[in-house]
Amino acid sequence: MQLQGPLIKSRLRKINQRFSRTRIHFNQETSETTTVDCDCELTGQDGYVALVDNNGAEHMTLTCKIEPADYRRAVWLAMRPRRVFAVLIAVWLVIALSAFAWALYTLLTCGEELTTVLFLGVALSFLALYFFLFLPRRLCRLYEQQKLLHGEFTAEISDEHLVFRTAYGESKIPWSVFHKWKSARDIVLVYHSDLMVSVFPARWFASASDFQAFQDILSKHLGPQRP
Repeated sequence: MQLQGPLIKSRLRKINQRFSRTRIHFNQETSETTTVDCDCELTGQDGYVALVDNNGAEHMTLTCKIEPADYRRAVWLAMRPRRVFAVLIAVWLVIALSAFAWALYTLLTCGEELTTVLFLGVALSFLALYFFLFLPRRLCRLYEQQKLLHGEFTAEISDEHLVFRTAYGESKIPWSVFHKWKSARDIVLVYHSDLMVSVFPARWFASASDFQAFQDILSKHLGPQRP
């Protein structure tokens, strides 16, 4: 097979990052050394290379590493219910909180509704503890147990397939194999099945346009995103 056209193209991406750092400060008047928190900003542009196939289509090549925050974000997105169920859950919470507030008011003013206060208080406390304490700790343990998530790997995205390369091997997966996809503002989940997903945080992509192009490829091959 004869290769036509360039295989590698150079690209530029803009950098605009804000971050905080701690630096050492020496006061000459008092001869004291302290640490100072500074707000910093990094701007400019960086160069990278992109692979191009024989048809001139660009392959996005990502250098990837899944951090604990990516893992937690992916789980929260996977748990996101359909819109109708989300509305029903929100309505239920509003009703439960309103009933608890009314029962508590009645208990304090009239000495009644003790059973309702105890029942709703325990139920709401359990939900709060589960989602804000037990579940985050559980996710941290699961991330630590999955050692394959800790290493760096590359992902190559084209219009035909998705390629993963790790220290343990390479897998080339056509888009027809995937089940569905789901996205949020800063992350995309590509489902192999209802219980197995590949995670793609937006920070892996060179630009917002590349992140959107990836979602366009998913829409083309897998259809609209589904919950």
